[in-house]
Amino acid sequence: MNKIVNFPLLLFFTLLVVSCGSKKTYTGKTISDVRMDPDTTIYVRLNAVIGDSAIAVSNIKDSRRDTFCIKDAMFSNKIFGDMNIGDTLAIMPLFKKHSIKSSYNLNEMTGLWLMKDGNGINLTLDGMAVNVGIFDDEISLRHWMIHNGMLFITYVLMDGSDYAERIDTTDITNLTYESLQLNINGKVYDCKHVKKLLSVDDLNPNR
Repeated sequence: MNKIVNFPLLLFFTLLVVSCGSKKTYTGKTISDVRMDPDTTIYVRLNAVIGDSAIAVSNIKDSRRDTFCIKDAMFSNKIFGDMNIGDTLAIMPLFKKHSIKSSYNLNEMTGLWLMKDGNGINLTLDGMAVNVGIFDDEISLRHWMIHNGMLFITYVLMDGSDYAERIDTTDITNLTYESLQLNINGKVYDCKHVKKLLSVDDLNPNR
């Protein structure tokens, strides 16, 4: 005897499985997990660019002067931002090799960044990361930090299911003073640097 399939019921369960499977799950580590590893990041002021393969810097903490080769970081695409004289860089040094593993230009990275829809992110020099408008409808940003050559941004879930501050590696795919492209939890955000106070006309250019 052939069984009769209830197609409406089958369709309901199929849609239910698909919708549940497509919901994004955030499984970021806690801040404590990351900070358990000693951090070798140092903050320096860029004094000179030597040719196209080295930089001369002074440590902001103790004014120590060093020269580092940047070829390895360039080859692995770990130079984030421009090499502007006088700017502050967060670098991961390899002192024995007199080179660096990565560099972040903090003068370019920090500030107010907006997407085309007027939403965005504010990265402050003291390590705060703040949603501007509806930057993301699933997470609320809290802090940013550079740890062992990697950028981390912390967040809490917007749905209230977990109030713990989570942390994930954040990839910068493009950084200049004008533009910033971030990849957070698999989502890509294209932002432009805001250098002046915004007016209603700025947010609604077609008005």
